[in-house]
Amino acid sequence: MSEPDLYLSQIFANFKTVILSTVSSKGTPEASYAPSVLDDKKNFYVYVSSLAKHTANLTFSKRASLMIIEDEQQTENLHARKRLTLNCSICAIQRESEQFEEIQKIFIEKFGETSALLKNLLDFKLFCLTPIDGRLVTGFGSTFRLTGTKIDTLKLVNGPGHIQGSTNEKD
Repeated sequence: MSEPDLYLSQIFANFKTVILSTVSSKGTPEASYAPSVLDDKKNFYVYVSSLAKHTANLTFSKRASLMIIEDEQQTENLHARKRLTLNCSICAIQRESEQFEEIQKIFIEKFGETSALLKNLLDFKLFCLTPIDGRLVTGFGSTFRLTGTKIDTLKLVNGPGHIQGSTNEKD
């Protein structure tokens, strides 16, 4: 298994929260976070309060970007934190469905008593975030495009590279 593949599998096995980037009905970008779980098809799920702005945004736009990023305390270089960013389509999961119950079991297994309490709060909504594509950054010059039905196809992103300039400009 390649280093990027290994890192990606570690992300999927160990993440607890996702950073969400959503857009309001007025076009205002908003960032937030939420605890999240993953199913065997690599769909992410968030269970969020209707009081949160991102809940209305997820309902309105049906699209979001999510990011999982290396902890600042564990990174070797803050300029090159390892991270996974995914563009996702959004689907609300109905409370009365079998899928709702299945995903709630995963939340309770992963997060314990708090998730068990939140399950019964009727203002909370469950959303499925299905990845369309994404990027995995494992360091400087180490960026991969992610595709595939389980976002498991990695392709190194090649480009012109970073261009260094002089700070001593002449008039």
